[in-house]
Amino acid sequence: MKFAILDVETTGSNPVTDRGIELGIVFMDDGEIVGRENFIFNPERKLSSKIKQLTGLTDDVLEDAPFFEVFAEQIAYLTRDRIVVGHHVSFDYAFLRNEMKLSGVRFSRNTLCTAELSRYLFLRQLLIHWQLQPDVPESSINGHTGPCRMQWQQVNYFDLCCLNYLKDL
Repeated sequence: MKFAILDVETTGSNPVTDRGIELGIVFMDDGEIVGRENFIFNPERKLSSKIKQLTGLTDDVLEDAPFFEVFAEQIAYLTRDRIVVGHHVSFDYAFLRNEMKLSGVRFSRNTLCTAELSRYLFLRQLLIHWQLQPDVPESSINGHTGPCRMQWQQVNYFDLCCLNYLKDL
């Protein structure tokens, strides 16, 4: 399997009104790292002090950096046939897609969110550790009722989320 594990740094939290300022990508094929890329972009605006502190980037560094569109085709090419992976990947992917759109590049990739996957795996480990069965009816789980139903529904939700991700891999 081929993955593009990425992290996007931005000028803010809105992918429509804010801009990407940095993109780091690690490429993995069948569990082995096969490459890395890092891009810095001129966002055409000043950074807030919070973003400067968070990213370590400065206006001086970014003002001479190329615009995203200079790298758009290269990024699209490098990530072709790869699953885009990230922690809360929807944030990074939304920025990446919007930057691609602004650059006139069509961009659509399957994604895998490590935050959701880790929640799923953690809950599965709890089930295994406590030797619990998520498909057992509520009334037969150690005689507990009430909150137990919600917990099992959450486990089943995470099962479905993980299965949805894994079926596309």
